[in-house]
Amino acid sequence: MFESADTSSKIDLSKELGIAPIYSVDYKSLVDDSGRVIQQVFFYGDEDKDGQNSYANFKALFTSRATGR
Repeated sequence: MFESADTSSKIDLSKELGIAPIYSVDYKSLVDDSGRVIQQVFFYGDEDKDGQNSYANFKALFTSRATGR
């Protein structure tokens, strides 16, 4: 997969594996019937609080938009 990211390598994973493109995704293919794009996001690192801090930062991105701050 990493070698295919180098455009000079001419490796086309979509063609070789018969899968959808992995480096770019058409927005229309992500939208559901209601016009929403739903993400499932995982945060790791409970013991050292890294995951909890990352989650708090991620959540703040959306909270500030909703409140206009």
